Amino acid sequence: MSKCPDIRYIQFDKESIRGIEYIRRETQRLNIAHYIASISSLVLIFFRNEPLGQAWNISQFDWVTFRKATQSIGVIKRRRIMGEAIMQQDRVLTYNERAFWEAVANGCE
Repeated sequence: MSKCPDIRYIQFDKESIRGIEYIRRETQRLNIAHYIASISSLVLIFFRNEPLGQAWNISQFDWVTFRKATQSIGVIKRRRIMGEAIMQQDRVLTYNERAFWEAVANGCE
């Protein structure tokens, strides 16, 4: 990752503000999806009406698929953020906004 740019006195236009709000909404939605996926797997394992079947449920649960599903949520989130940032970066005219959106799209430290 590259070093984050030093951006001062940035003024976002309406479209950039909409882009920031879109990223916030998508992040919240995908965080909720991750939470629901995690909780639903626990419900499937532990909250059935068969107490003797719980040990079987844990051993038979498809942990590999569960791991892949929960990891893919992070990938989806990053792709959506990057897509919005690239779209905003191509649209803006000011240097500060372009530098901001480039940092969002490519990541920085």
